Amino acid sequence: MPIAVFDLQQAMMLAGIGILTFMMLRKTRRYQQQVKREAKRSEREKKAISQVSIDLDQQQPLLDAPSSVLRWQVEMHETARELQGKLDTKMRALQVLIAQAETATSHLQSAIEQAKLDNHVEPHRVETADEVPTEWADSRVELPGRERFGEIYGLADEGNNAADISGQIGIPVGDIELILSLRSSGA
Repeated sequence: MPIAVFDLQQAMMLAGIGILTFMMLRKTRRYQQQVKREAKRSEREKKAISQVSIDLDQQQPLLDAPSSVLRWQVEMHETARELQGKLDTKMRALQVLIAQAETATSHLQSAIEQAKLDNHVEPHRVETADEVPTEWADSRVELPGRERFGEIYGLADEGNNAADISGQIGIPVGDIELILSLRSSGA
């Protein structure tokens, strides 16, 4: 019987040593992977800094610039790239809106021409500001009621842009942008 107990104790001790060995190897492997990741990240940063320094040497040499200045320049270039992308997106949206406005203008022109041909409407031409009809002079753009402002602000707070809010509520994008700018200006 003592031999069986001794074998059980040895087996338990060997199992414990095996578990500890496994845990230590696993921890060592994780540490090595972390070191490799940090080395790769450091290498990418060095490569980006060297690329920026090459670009800058061609434009304006920074002979003894510290690495923090070079990092700052890399961040500035990335920010400029992001801003350029946003501007390109806004320009594309503006081009689409201009194309839609041109399409609407051509439809209106064709409707006016058709009305002239049918003799339904005689177009009124306004040559100077003095000839503006009085009903036009007193007219103002009507924004949605103030009760809708809360709904618009709520959708904006959820992260929706003006075009999304316009599609959900059915108010023109320009009006949504005006309402949101009034909110930011405190009006």
